Amino acid sequence: MPTNTSPIDGKARVLHPILKQPPILTPGEITAESIVDWDNAAQQYFLHAKTIPVADRISFVAAGFQDRLVQGWWKSNQKSLKSLDWDDFITELRAEFLDDNWDRLIRSELLTMRMQDDDSFLDFVRRFEMKNTLLIGTPLHYDDKGLRNELTARLTDRLQIHAYTDTILILTSYTKWKKRMATEDAVWTTKRDAEARVLASLCAKFSKASTSKPAPPSNYPRPAHSSSSSSTIPPSDKVPTLTEADRLLLKDHRGCFKCRKFYAGHHRVDCPDWPSRPYKPLTQADALAAKKRYDAEKKPGVKVAAVNTPAAPADDDDVDGSSEDDFIHASAPVAAVYIGALGSDDDDTWSSEYGLSS
Repeated sequence: MPTNTSPIDGKARVLHPILKQPPILTPGEITAESIVDWDNAAQQYFLHAKTIPVADRISFVAAGFQDRLVQGWWKSNQKSLKSLDWDDFITELRAEFLDDNWDRLIRSELLTMRMQDDDSFLDFVRRFEMKNTLLIGTPLHYDDKGLRNELTARLTDRLQIHAYTDTILILTSYTKWKKRMATEDAVWTTKRDAEARVLASLCAKFSKASTSKPAPPSNYPRPAHSSSSSSTIPPSDKVPTLTEADRLLLKDHRGCFKCRKFYAGHHRVDCPDWPSRPYKPLTQADALAAKKRYDAEKKPGVKVAAVNTPAAPADDDDVDGSSEDDFIHASAPVAAVYIGALGSDDDDTWSSEYGLSS
């Protein structure tokens, strides 16, 4: 037995468990949907309860109103309402409890509907048709021809192109049109799902291969694209920035600011090498030893005209002032390890009063 309690959403519902008894309209807000459902249930009741005179039908079904507002409306207007035919009674029920423009609002909802790429054709058509049923008995209700035209205008681009092909345009039956369109949509959906599975499989394999790839040794130099990313390189892989003492020592002993070798025979801009690894700090002893080797390798009696290379302006920023073009080479990714560690000026120039060692 139904109770006189409102549904959670506050909207009236239709109950009709026994076809030979009047349908029940539960308490709550009456909507266009609930009136259509109640109308359909009442028609079933009239069909099965054949002994009810036509003149008494409205009085019999009014007994199923459970909302006090609806009951009050019926009791207050019972004399005029029960003399109406059924369609006019439904019109009065809508006029009393629905918005004056309820049918136009539903038509507006239909006009704003659009099938999405992930929609099923049949699901979209069902939603459209269900809302159109609320307009049955009104001038705004779409017939089959109107439904076909409105649905075609709201299909996805892919289905719309198919709807305008000759094989579809020649169909005159709305039911056959729906079936042919549904078949096309099913074929495309099957193909799309198969491609999606292949793509998902490839992505899974790629992800598995990426996670299973062994990590490089900790002492293997890792490339860095900017000075900010160099913080991810282990400290043991970094080359310290040149100090002022290092610069003076290299200048005094014709060293290179890039490879940091004494008596290197070249400047930083021409340097083809990098500091040795593991890095060894620059010392006066190493500088003197290099000078000794350099002096021993000089050929006696050979004099070369001195060429003075003017020094470029010094840049006091040892870390961020370096240009990556000075020391990053495409064939040597290890160069990225030294980003920010090399000196940024060109003061490793010196007078070549002696010939370069061969």
